Amino acid sequence: MKKLIIITLLFCACKSDKKENKVDNQIQKEEVKKLEKVYEKSLIDLRDVNQDFGSDYSVQRFGIDKKNDSTLFFVLKLDNQTLPETVQKYSLGAKAYNSQSEEKVLSRSYSPDLKKIGNDKYLMLKILPTDWKYMDSIDFYIYARKDWKASGRLGGIKIRDILIEE
Repeated sequence: MKKLIIITLLFCACKSDKKENKVDNQIQKEEVKKLEKVYEKSLIDLRDVNQDFGSDYSVQRFGIDKKNDSTLFFVLKLDNQTLPETVQKYSLGAKAYNSQSEEKVLSRSYSPDLKKIGNDKYLMLKILPTDWKYMDSIDFYIYARKDWKASGRLGGIKIRDILIEE
């Protein structure tokens, strides 16, 4: 009889721990979602893009992060299926155009690293200090990080009508 009581108590205690773990996990998931939403709300001109550089490298959203008066970052939110190894395999180029002319106002190359905020994956591409208020379009394209001369452009996306003011 004593063994039955002890087994029953142990069973109840274990079951209680499982419930507490589920509650803790749920709280952590909610905190991660809040962190993701707060970050995305801080971005300027945040929009859905849903374009692919390739079958294994997709961009869901685009925004601009303004760290101070002169430091801006293009922010590309990647699909959760995009792996860090895929990002490391490619360099990324960006060409931005202003609305006054068809001339490039920005031409940069990046060797981006994947950044995680909560469960989401981002590329953050620093822009040199600028007084831009608007860009007509930005072309992002990828090419092989190794042997880039031979690879050429392997995929690209275009984003139009970018407002850089809050």
